[in-house]
Amino acid sequence: MNKMTQTKKGQPTKRTKPILESHPTVYIEEIYMPLIKSTQGKFFTLTTTDGITRCVQFRKETPLYIEVFDRNVSSPQYRVRRIAKDRIYEVSGRAVEEAATK
Repeated sequence: MNKMTQTKKGQPTKRTKPILESHPTVYIEEIYMPLIKSTQGKFFTLTTTDGITRCVQFRKETPLYIEVFDRNVSSPQYRVRRIAKDRIYEVSGRAVEEAATK
């Protein structure tokens, strides 16, 4: 099963460990955060360590979290998400590529 595991009784339970290995915090701060900040309000693709890929827009940053706007969520109350920096696995998209070439 993709995000579920089997218990002894055969009942599916959610995984407790992340699917993807997280990067060191220094790597995230030095590589990904400057790219995320330089997207200048454009949407980019963010993949987290639990394997979920979202199309998001950077809003603000705290020492441990980033706040992003997820445009693919239908309910307005869940569109703004707080994602822990240590859960960032990959950042991609045209906005990131443009920011990297500047």
